[in-house]
Amino acid sequence: MRPRVTTKAGLFTTLEPGWLWAEFDALRAIPRPSGHEARAREHVKSRFADAAATLDEDAAGNLLVRVPGTRGLESAPGVTIQSHLDMVIAVEAGVEFDPEHDGIECRIEGDYLYANDTTLGADNGIGVAAAIATALDPAVEHGPLELLFTIEEETGLTGARELDPRLVKSRRLLNLDSEEDDILYVGCAGGRTTTLALPVEWQPAPAGAAIAIEVTGLHGGHSGTDIHLNRANAHKLLVRVLAAGGSAGALAEVAGGGATNAIPTASRAVVVAAAQDAAHWREIAAAQAARACDEFPGDPGLVIQVSDVAKPDRVMTEESSRRVVDLLAALPSGVLAMSRAGGTETSCNLARVTIAERTVDIVVSVRSSVGSALRGALDTIEAAARLAGAVASESEGYPEWQPNFDGPLVHALSEVYARCFGAQPKVATIHAGLETALIGRRVPGLQMISYGPLIEFPHSAHERVNIPSVAKFWKFHCEVLKALARA
Repeated sequence: MRPRVTTKAGLFTTLEPGWLWAEFDALRAIPRPSGHEARAREHVKSRFADAAATLDEDAAGNLLVRVPGTRGLESAPGVTIQSHLDMVIAVEAGVEFDPEHDGIECRIEGDYLYANDTTLGADNGIGVAAAIATALDPAVEHGPLELLFTIEEETGLTGARELDPRLVKSRRLLNLDSEEDDILYVGCAGGRTTTLALPVEWQPAPAGAAIAIEVTGLHGGHSGTDIHLNRANAHKLLVRVLAAGGSAGALAEVAGGGATNAIPTASRAVVVAAAQDAAHWREIAAAQAARACDEFPGDPGLVIQVSDVAKPDRVMTEESSRRVVDLLAALPSGVLAMSRAGGTETSCNLARVTIAERTVDIVVSVRSSVGSALRGALDTIEAAARLAGAVASESEGYPEWQPNFDGPLVHALSEVYARCFGAQPKVATIHAGLETALIGRRVPGLQMISYGPLIEFPHSAHERVNIPSVAKFWKFHCEVLKALARA
């Protein structure tokens, strides 16, 4: 394992807006994978210990901070500013990183802030930092605020799903979890995750040598916002090698992937083969890598490597191996349909493969802005599972957020954007899931909109945030709060 490079001292002190970047600097030092938000939540509480604010928390662990309006705007209509505390953890292969204890180390290249070999956590750390800075920066004019910090967004929107609706009093909500600085989002896709448990039978490992086949170096990304970029899926490339190898080896292991909403960047299999077949597997891997490099030019770091490893005690039977390979090959992955209005309508991400004692478990995430198309994709996955003899179980999922392109909040924010930047914003829906879809159902009557700075390649170790766009986002955000308070 190679160590990470530490953040250069004073890196964030040169950036504007100072309040926001100072808050992000403090936050990036706090590990906060989904399900481990306690330290981040306590940090937020500590930031308001000396402020004229009241704090409330629901049974799920969502935190709400109520902040009075600035002078002269104390009686203005309230606004809820919502962001999520957790982040996806993705780490470059070979890098030493403990996601429950290590903070994020950063660097600046040109106009972009990156993490060193991990996800940056700008999704949604910039939103959390902006919410805190909004309340604490004395230069920001605003009416009464409700700062809503939710938990476990990245693993199923749990905080939004279990939100106590009594927390939220205002009827206007600004979600700060978008990743393009010239778009106002008013709708999103729905999604659901399916886990396939494929029974496998084991037998003692035969004579021969064990080799590992590893797919690494892929770009990955967010399975919602980046799925249309035709990035390679590590599992799909690995299964091409296994299928081409056929019966020239016995499958002992197959595993890879991480978060369900991240395109997998690495996948690994172990095969026990006769000594004379090792060269055959290397030839297959090289041929498949060459084809994949032509097919996926957006993944220039793609590598398929074959190496010798310790021989395991057991392997799958030939029948079990065939069913594992066939099922992985049959499952859909990538964009399944484009919307007539433009953008991705329906997609599938073959996210994670693991081996349990008696099953190979496969996790597939499906998104669609059309309910019937979502159901159709799930039915396709479950049909493939049945043919292979696997048992499928679906998560509860989350609904689509039906767009309202003509609401008063949309008009108000569009006017502010035009006044700030001399152009009209794009008002659109997003293929990723947003917590607004669930919050709007928990708190009926909310007007909701989502915006943010330019964040690229979230959910991957290539995640980066455009620094000038953060200043643009902050200017817009502050003007929005002033306009809503003075309307």
